[in-house]
Amino acid sequence: MNSVVVIGAGMAGLTAARILHRAGKSVTVLDKGRAVGGRLMTRSFRIEGFGEAIGDRGAQYFTVRDEKFAELAQELERAEVIREWRSPDARKETRYIGVNGMVSIAQYLAKGLDVRVEQRVNHLSTDDGVWTVETDDALSVRADALLITAPVPQALELIDTSDIALSSEHHRALENIRYHPCISLMALLAEDSALSAESAQLHGDTLRWVADNKRKGISTLPVLTLHAAWEFSTKHWMDSDEEVAKQMLAVAAPFVGSQVLMYKVHRWRYSEPVAFYMDPCLVLQEPLPLAFAGDAFVSARIEGAALSGMAAAEALLAM
Repeated sequence: MNSVVVIGAGMAGLTAARILHRAGKSVTVLDKGRAVGGRLMTRSFRIEGFGEAIGDRGAQYFTVRDEKFAELAQELERAEVIREWRSPDARKETRYIGVNGMVSIAQYLAKGLDVRVEQRVNHLSTDDGVWTVETDDALSVRADALLITAPVPQALELIDTSDIALSSEHHRALENIRYHPCISLMALLAEDSALSAESAQLHGDTLRWVADNKRKGISTLPVLTLHAAWEFSTKHWMDSDEEVAKQMLAVAAPFVGSQVLMYKVHRWRYSEPVAFYMDPCLVLQEPLPLAFAGDAFVSARIEGAALSGMAAAEALLAM
């Protein structure tokens, strides 16, 4: 195996690609998004007269439990990509955040890699003993092995529409993986928020998380990130942005404490895995080397995604 295509430039895909690249393999990473990171998403928007508002839209922080992941976290800390986040409501575990937003973690991992963003993969084939991966932009990449780190329902849809045969056992196991959705809202405020801490974990039926990105140190302007509870997200998934924002901001009013100048709504359809594959990754040899990895294979955390990517890369190298 000399070459690999990795679909997905999130934590799992970039971690795996990095290991494969360092092992001397030719690696191409494809992602449909505008930038690397997946749920390590930091976004900004401008409003005239105020400047640029920045906020973490997806993953808010990560913790470290596994020794292998601890090594990566230590590297990120030495490179000043991450720092400890001692929020007043933090639990005993140390939380880490990206110094310039969570996307800075993905940007660091992507250095030196051949990453192509805004490339939605639409077809796979196994002609002439190699994988051929095609995108909506007519990009075609050939490689000896394929690693898919997209959310499993999207991965299965790509496999099925490309007529790639999986055993009934493996197909059924992947079909059983389930995710909760999450509606995320970033709100730019006219004045500092009324949040008493940098963040708060909530337990209501509408909101489960609120964070102040200015207090986190990634925005010069007061920007709140709100994450809706999965029950609310499921019920209101098809509602307009205006209706969703109205309800979320009403519940968040005690934390807002200021005029909302602008807001942005984002929908994470596959936000949190709730039914998992029992191994760190799934690696197959037929029809050609094929691996699946992501946070649905270890745990619904950034650490879990990284460990799954590590396991997939090591398994492919062992082949």
